[in-house]
Amino acid sequence: EGLRLARTGACACVVLAGGQGTRLGFDGPKGCLELEELLSRATLFALLAQRLKRLGELAASSASNTDQQHPLLLVMTSKTNAEATRSYFRDAEYFALDPERVKFFDQATLPALDFVSGDAYDAAFPRVVMASGTEVAVAPDGNGGVYRALKDSGILAECRQQNVAYVHVLSVDNALSKPCDPVFLGYASLRKAAAASKTVTKRDPSEKVGVLARVDGKCGVVEYSELPKELAERRTPDGRLVFRAGNVCNHALSLEFLETAAAVPGQTTALSSWSFHAARKKVPRADPDALTDASAPAAPNAVKLEAFIFDAFALADDHLALEVDRDDDFAPVKNKDGADSPATAVHALLQRGAAWLRAAGAEVRGDCGVEVPAAIALDAADLLSRGGDTTSSEEGEAPLRGVVIDASTAPVLLTTSMLQQK
Repeated sequence: EGLRLARTGACACVVLAGGQGTRLGFDGPKGCLELEELLSRATLFALLAQRLKRLGELAASSASNTDQQHPLLLVMTSKTNAEATRSYFRDAEYFALDPERVKFFDQATLPALDFVSGDAYDAAFPRVVMASGTEVAVAPDGNGGVYRALKDSGILAECRQQNVAYVHVLSVDNALSKPCDPVFLGYASLRKAAAASKTVTKRDPSEKVGVLARVDGKCGVVEYSELPKELAERRTPDGRLVFRAGNVCNHALSLEFLETAAAVPGQTTALSSWSFHAARKKVPRADPDALTDASAPAAPNAVKLEAFIFDAFALADDHLALEVDRDDDFAPVKNKDGADSPATAVHALLQRGAAWLRAAGAEVRGDCGVEVPAAIALDAADLLSRGGDTTSSEEGEAPLRGVVIDASTAPVLLTTSMLQQK
């Protein structure tokens, strides 16, 4: 079913890419971050685009269709990175995707609000932060701005015209994302769900991911910063976390649901009927007395208001959850070093590639890992098919038996010739 959606143009992928790489020590859109420890040195955008292209090829071959049209790629940018993102795709020649099927749209912004009376924030009488003597400091309105942004850009109407049934929404900073994942979208489509979310089991109570849960009788997400410590640490009799369904910002949304969410009265990010989430951030500000240029603060000095994509989930009459293997689906790039960094994401990519090869019968020596380019395989099942015609093989024989990959001293970049060595 998922391949049918891709083959007929009935699915699209929205990439939430409005963030900058500041926390990663990178001056540019986060999606342009190069994963330097990969042998291919691919960027986050490149990984997504190459996987989407391969999906188009697989979908076409699943029905002997020579038209290898890939699903629509819809990239949400922000005021701070819109032009840089567009230029990056142009310079990369859209990673061999059809430029007509790659669209960009911008999320709105909201003013940053000043702390009032020291650390206290007076919501009744907020003050805006000034970036200069005449310019208000603004910030992206959060990934919940995607609904209105899709509508205002005309892309939502275009999806309706092209008979798109499901939109796969994911964050740009997950290095293991599978855009328009046919298993996930097929699951949602067969169940005729308004919305579906991938989840992973939380590593521990303190992991900084929200959790999928029932909120006032409806499926929703409770952010880690808003989940009381007692609830975060609560466990079942067998020792598992009660609130363990980690939200990884990976959702399948029906077009009808998107249209409903975008049509909520007052649902503009500047004047929303939904609640905003407040976050303390460092915002460059001008001295209101000296009227000097904005300077970077040493500590959080302002409140940024954000809407989250899951704020609209209460509008869905039916919402499915699909628990997936973290090692196969989730490697976020949030920090420059340590946990959830480019280094950990690269490690996850390499180990996933090695696991795919072993599952197909190949011998992978060592534990340095293997980078499997999307042009070779989109997932483990795709790699299995690379073993060629196995109709004459003994029942249960792995198609890549006899293939040996030596990753004992350094990571390996897989090539098609390596798969033909047996």
